[in-house]
Amino acid sequence: MWRVSRRLRRARSRVAFAEARRKFTAEVRPINVGGRSVEVPDEFYRCRNCAEEYYHPGMLDTVLNRAIARAREEDQGVVT
Repeated sequence: MWRVSRRLRRARSRVAFAEARRKFTAEVRPINVGGRSVEVPDEFYRCRNCAEEYYHPGMLDTVLNRAIARAREEDQGVVT
C-alpha cells in the first residue's frame, strides 16, 4: 500500500510540474480545412521548455469550427 501512495505522489508532482511549464498562447495561424489553408485565431498551450503545442479538450474543436466558418465565408465571397 505504501508503494502505491508513493507512486501516486510522484505522478501528481509530475503533473503539477507539467502544468507549471505550459503557457497559454493565442495567435493567428493557418489551419487546413478541406484541402486548403485558412488563417484563424488559434488558442492552445505551449511548453516553455520544449515548445510542444497541445490543446485541452474542446479547444481544438473551437479552432476547427472557426476555420470551417472562415472557409465558408471565403467561398461565399463575404471575406475579401
